Amino acid sequence: MARRVGLTILVLVLLTAACAGSSSGSLATSDATPVDSSVAVPSSASDVDDNASDGGGTDPASDVDDSASDRGGTESASGALAASDETPMAASSPIGAFFDGGFDEALDEYRIRVEESIVVCMAAQGFEFVVSANGRVNEVEQRQNELTTREWTAEYGFGISTSFDSIARNQASDPNAAVFFSMSEGEREIWAYTLSGGDIGDATAGDFTSRPLEDQGCIGQGLIETGGQEAIEGLETFGSVYEEGGEALYDTREMVGAIDAWARCMSEAGFPSYSTLDDPEDEISKRFEEVTGPMSAALGNLSDEEGQALIAGESLDLEDLPDLDVQALRDVQVDERALALADLDCYEAEVQEIFEPLRDVFEKGLLVEYAAEFGALKNIGS
Repeated sequence: MARRVGLTILVLVLLTAACAGSSSGSLATSDATPVDSSVAVPSSASDVDDNASDGGGTDPASDVDDSASDRGGTESASGALAASDETPMAASSPIGAFFDGGFDEALDEYRIRVEESIVVCMAAQGFEFVVSANGRVNEVEQRQNELTTREWTAEYGFGISTSFDSIARNQASDPNAAVFFSMSEGEREIWAYTLSGGDIGDATAGDFTSRPLEDQGCIGQGLIETGGQEAIEGLETFGSVYEEGGEALYDTREMVGAIDAWARCMSEAGFPSYSTLDDPEDEISKRFEEVTGPMSAALGNLSDEEGQALIAGESLDLEDLPDLDVQALRDVQVDERALALADLDCYEAEVQEIFEPLRDVFEKGLLVEYAAEFGALKNIGS
C-alpha cells in the first residue's frame, strides 16, 4: 500500500474493487490491504526521488506563498495545524473534509444498490450472487472516520499488516465465498468472467478498472444502471492530475530539506535506513508479503472440499489458514505500529508545517477545478 497523494479520492475505483472482492472466494492475501490514508497521513504520500514529476511546470510553492499571506502568514497556518489535532483522520485534508459527514454511509447504500443490480445480471446468465456487507467491510479503514491520525496510527500503524485480520475474516464469511467454492474450476472461470469481464484474478479484487465499464461484466453493468458512470469517467483524468501534482509538491526546495530532516529524525529514533517518506511503508509491505506469500500460494492449491471447510464456520481462525505463520504476522504488526508512530513523530516535527499548507492549497484548487466531478461523486446514485 503505497500511500500516494490522490488515491483516496478515487473512491469509485475502490467501489468497483469492493464489489469484486465481496464476490469471490479468495481470502486476504498480500495484495488485499486496501486501507488508504494517502491524504490523511501525508508523511508517506508520495515517492520522493530524483525522477519525480515536474507537475506540468507549475510551482505549488508560489501558490502557497500567496495563500499564506491571505491567511496571515505561517503563524496562521501553524494555528490551523494545531486546531486540527482532534480532527478524524479521514477528514484531515480539504478533500477528505469535503467527503466528511455521511458520505461513507451514502456510499455503502450505493454499493448495496450496485450489488442488487449484479444479482439480477448474474442470475440472467444462470449464476448466483449474494448481496453481503462482509466482503466489503474493512473495520481498520472505517476507524479513520472516528480516530485522529495519532490514535489510528497507534492502533493500526500504516494499516498494512494490521488490516489482515479484518479483511481475512470478512472475506471468509462472505456468502459469495461459499458460492465460489461450490462450483467446479471451469464454472468458476465463467462465473468470474460474467461478473467482472475478466478472469478469476479480476473478480477477486484485481485491477480491472482501467477497462470501460461496458467491458467489466455485471459489475460494470451494475455501476452504469445505478448512475455511477458519470462520476467514474469524470474522475479518471482527475486521478492522473492529482497524482502528478502531488508528486510535484515533494520537489520543492522546502520539501527536499524537510525530508532530509525527517530522515535524520528517523535515524535518531533508531531507524537509520530510510531516505524517502515511502521507505517505512515499503519495508513493512515487503515483510508482510514475505509472511503471507506461502499462504497465498497454498490457498490457490486448495481442493473444493478444503476451501469449503475453511469458510464453513461462523468466523475464521487465522491458525486454519494454510502455511500462514501467525506469530510472524503478529511480529510484523507490532513492528509496524512502532515504526509508524516514529514516522508520525518525525513527520509532525519536520514535515507537517511545510507540507500541509502546500497540500491544502493544491487540493482546494482541485476542488474548484473539478467541482462538477466531485459533485457527481458525492451525489452518486441519487
